Amino acid sequence: MKFAMKMKFVMKVIRIILIILGLICSGVFAYEELVHQDWREKVFAGRYADDRISAVAFMGAMFFFGAASLSLLIKYLREKQKKAAIPGLFLALTWGTAIIVALAFTYGGVGWGHTVSRYKTPDGRHTIYYTSDEIIGSGYKDCYRRTGFLTYEYIFTAEDLDKDVTWGSSSITYHGDEYKYSTYGE
Repeated sequence: MKFAMKMKFVMKVIRIILIILGLICSGVFAYEELVHQDWREKVFAGRYADDRISAVAFMGAMFFFGAASLSLLIKYLREKQKKAAIPGLFLALTWGTAIIVALAFTYGGVGWGHTVSRYKTPDGRHTIYYTSDEIIGSGYKDCYRRTGFLTYEYIFTAEDLDKDVTWGSSSITYHGDEYKYSTYGE
């Protein structure tokens, strides 16, 4: 009897953790899609641009909410309660949406196109970040300078950083326009 009580408590804690993780992922997705609308400023986390972060957060929210509702459905079915229809419906909607979105990301390339790379200045003192589209393979690079911990500001789009850019000691020149290097730690 004690083991069953412990398992009920553990499952309840797991459901709460799954719901909290789902809410965190939903918050990240909502921030990226609704609040962060300035296209001249991007958020990068490692090699991932904000479109990938948003896509992963959306899929994470669907996964965590679906797992929590599956756990609740199993609980209701074990106890043979008629309330099982509510989490079952939520589970079907959540997993159905997740599968459709996963197929769109997998086959349509939605949200997976931009990879963040670094380009060191010839003297090695500064770094320019750029995104390139892996799927389309256009060759154009959107260049950014770092403005914060995870934030980067758009400065220009170049086809070839070696040919189109003149590197200076405190700034970069592209087609006659001068852009200062980042003052945030690099």
